[in-house]
Amino acid sequence: MGFLAPDLSALFFIPLLPFVAGAISAVSSGKVFVGSRVGFWSGMIGSLCGFFLLAANEYLRAWLSGVGIFVFMDANEYGSLVLAMFALILYGPIFCPIAATIGGWVGIHLDKTGRLTPASARL
Repeated sequence: MGFLAPDLSALFFIPLLPFVAGAISAVSSGKVFVGSRVGFWSGMIGSLCGFFLLAANEYLRAWLSGVGIFVFMDANEYGSLVLAMFALILYGPIFCPIAATIGGWVGIHLDKTGRLTPASARL
């Protein structure tokens, strides 16, 4: 059942996605609030997809084990379902808007560092 094992390298990149989404949308619009809004909705959609994938993975592993779904999950202490609920409740509506706001604020300030002001253009 190696194909059902999660790719652990994705665990490094998933928390970075709201920062990047907030920075890109805030820089393109010039408003940090737009980055927060993009982070919220991308987090909600991403956490819902993550919940379905993690829950389906746990149920599929339990079903393929042949010992029964509840016996398998009780032996594994409902590990993937707990992670799925964490993704649905904490990652989407709480972490993503905060991370996107920080990413948007940093993105706007970094975007301003590359621009020439009228006073520096004369030098």
